Amino acid sequence: MRLSEPRASTGVERRFRSFDGLDLAWTDYAGPLGGGALPMVCLPGLTRTMQDFIPLATKQSKRRRVIVQEYRGRGRSARPALAESYSATAHIEDLRHLLVVAGIHRAVFVGSSFGGLLSMAFASIQPTVVAGVVMNDIGPSFGGGLGRIRQFIGSPPFPADPAEAELIMRTRFPHLPARDAAAWRVVAATTFEPDGQGRMRPNWDPRVVCLMDASDAPDPWVLFRALKPLPLLVFRGSISDVLTPETLEAMAQAHPGLIAVTVAGVGHTPALDEPDAEPALNAFLDRF
Repeated sequence: MRLSEPRASTGVERRFRSFDGLDLAWTDYAGPLGGGALPMVCLPGLTRTMQDFIPLATKQSKRRRVIVQEYRGRGRSARPALAESYSATAHIEDLRHLLVVAGIHRAVFVGSSFGGLLSMAFASIQPTVVAGVVMNDIGPSFGGGLGRIRQFIGSPPFPADPAEAELIMRTRFPHLPARDAAAWRVVAATTFEPDGQGRMRPNWDPRVVCLMDASDAPDPWVLFRALKPLPLLVFRGSISDVLTPETLEAMAQAHPGLIAVTVAGVGHTPALDEPDAEPALNAFLDRF
């Protein structure tokens, strides 16, 4: 008898209370009953939301449980009263609380941009929890594109409607992995949301920009060295101006077991479903 293809699970949005009282969201993809694969924890970019990981989480939930975090002040998570609440320490504590709530003791981490940095930091303080890491277009040193992104995060536009939102994203971030008009509509819809007054607003609190200058953030290279004992896969968009070829080479020298994959024709960040990316990602995750 031929076994049927395992079914992907539908993500269920859940909530938990942070250490400082914020109502935070996360999505739980249950995975198959009795599945032996380690869970996967997905961490979005600095201003991104759970929606970015819907395709990947849906596919991977055929084999394993997947959880996706919604950071404080983004998407469906509450915004703190004080900008100081967007500290590096607060984000690490939120992740630690989420794993306790979800009952996850060990997992493979997939982090896009800021999510990759958060994975590094978490591996340095909770090494027994992190079985392996996928870093998507990020490293411990940053290219010149960070300034452009910082400006967009801290002083975002407020589009009049979805069409203008799409135009803004096409104009400002032409190298995003959006292959057609439908994909650009998704990019716009996951970046901006209706503000209830007939216009659109960014899907993040602009005050999160202070995290890019956080005084409590440790040296990224120190955090990166904490990954040395772990399996590590790093994706770089071939035209990324955030993760440079030079930084990727330095990462490979510091971590001899690092697997590096360059995704052709993509900037910051790859979607991870590209022909250059998906087979490598699947092969890496098969190890867990």
